[in-house]
Parts: sequence; structure tokens; C-alpha cells
Amino acid sequence: AILALAFWIQVLFKHPQATSGTIYQHTAMLPFNPLSLDGDQNYVLALLPLAVGMLVFPTLDEAQQGILAWPRPVVVEPTDLKWQYREWSLTEAGLREGRWWNLVTYMFLHRDSTHLYQNLCSIAASGQAVHKNFGMAGLYAAFFLSGAAAGANRRGRLWQVRAQIAGSKPRLPESIGDWVPERLQSIVEAGIDKVAHEVARSSAPILTEISSEMGASGGACGVMGCSLGLALESLLGMVSTSLRLRSDAVALSPSLHGTDSLFATLVVLDCAVFLEREWKLFSGQDGLTGVAHAGHLTGFMVGAGLLAVIRLGQRLATEVPRR
Repeated sequence: AILALAFWIQVLFKHPQATSGTIYQHTAMLPFNPLSLDGDQNYVLALLPLAVGMLVFPTLDEAQQGILAWPRPVVVEPTDLKWQYREWSLTEAGLREGRWWNLVTYMFLHRDSTHLYQNLCSIAASGQAVHKNFGMAGLYAAFFLSGAAAGANRRGRLWQVRAQIAGSKPRLPESIGDWVPERLQSIVEAGIDKVAHEVARSSAPILTEISSEMGASGGACGVMGCSLGLALESLLGMVSTSLRLRSDAVALSPSLHGTDSLFATLVVLDCAVFLEREWKLFSGQDGLTGVAHAGHLTGFMVGAGLLAVIRLGQRLATEVPRR
């Protein structure tokens, strides 16, 4: 018990953000392709309702300060949000009580203006291809379904906190090997691992219970996952077209797919880096981070899965008439 208490104190002092009681989300931003807009303002107009919806909610930082950082119409005053934000954010208690609407409202709350700005930029950059292929309805469906699924993933949050607490275990200094036998080091490390996993198992449910989540990055990651699928489709289509034209002895213009292939490649590379980093943080390799990496990964997978379901449905719909 003493070792467990000492370990928990070490975790909190090493990662002070773990005590805040608020887990806010942030996400990566895909490369923005301004040439794909082709002067069409429909995409910008499609994003406006979502951006306005987020801006009319004060940030948690504004709520704590009791004043808006810049004047704008809001649905709730900062002084009121200070005491009510847990009713709008995502909490385990809220889900148990059946407040299903929190799976949507939590996406409109943000920690501070930087958190809000990052998510708006991420959605704007990631949503170009989704809007181009599926319109405004498809963009919003990917965002809200992915965000709601990310919020509903209770088990993922518990796994993340458990892994991060276990990953915050203290390490023996490397210099100890000069005067402590290797066998004794192994015994001490095994004891630390056992205590760390026991503390993680028992305290993870408590930490998730007192925490609240806010931020649109679960939905933004869903849009990103859908964009990754579209980018892979684009690259495969370009390769297929190139091979077909070469087999037909037709010269392929370098500018035919140059810009699209470049940005599709950048999207794939950026997503790969993003997923590698999120998995590393989710699995606790950097200890407690105070960020909902489980929500990021869940949203991303749901967004990619939605595209797969749509393509499968389209393929089945075209095969039925043939039969």
C-alpha cells in the first residue's frame, strides 16, 4: 500500500496535468490544398455553420476568467459555463445518466482559443476531399458520427489511462548498474512493474470518473480518416490510369495529376505520422498526457470505416442490377 501511494504521488508530480480533471483533445492537421477549391466558395460556406456553432460557446479558459477573450454572441455566459461545463462536456456520470446529447455537445466545448483554433484548422484542411466527394451532408455525417463514436468509447478511455499510469512508473537510474548487482536490479524492476500495474488497474476507473472530455478533434480525426481513404483511392486511381495509358502507348501529361497526387501523398504521409504518434501516446510510452488519444484513434477508424461502408454499398448497388 505504501509503495502504491508513493507511486501515485510520483505520477501526479511528474505529470501535473493529470490532476486537472479535464481531458481536452487536439489533433494533427492535414496539408491544405488551396488549388482544389477551384474558386468555389461552397466548401467555405459549408464549414461556416460548424465554425459558428463552436464559436458561440465560450472556452473553458474564458469561463474561468469570467469574460470573453473577444466580444461575440454566445449561447451561455462565461460565468455560467464555469459551473455548468460538466453538463455540456463528456463525463462517465453523464453517459450513465443517459445524457446522450453530451456525445454531441462536448465537441463544441474547448479548453482555450488555441485548442479551438487547432480543431477548426484541422477540420478545414481535412474536409476538402470529403466535401468534394460527398457534399456538405457527407462532411457533417463523418464529423458527427466519428465524434460521437469517439465519445462513446468508454473502454478505450479506460485502456488509455491504465496504460499511461503504468507507463509513468519510475525508472532506475542507469548509474545504479555500477554498484548494484544485475539480479537485484531485476528484482526491483519486477516489483516496480507489479506495483505500477496494480495502481493502474485500481486507479484508472477513478481518474476516468472524475475527468471530463471536450473538443472537436474526435470528429476532426474522423474526417481525417475519411480523407486518408479518399487519398489512397486517388493514388491507386492515378497509378491505374498511368499504367493503362502506358500500355496503350499514350503520352501522360506531367501536369495531369501532378497537384492531386502530391497532396494525396502528403495526406497519406501525414496520417501515417499522426497514427504512429497517437498510438505511442495512447499506449503510455510518454506517461499521462491529459489528451484523449483513444478518442483520436477511435474517430479516425470510424471515419475510415464509414468510407469503406459507403464504397461497399455503392459496389453492391451496381452489382444488383447486373444480376
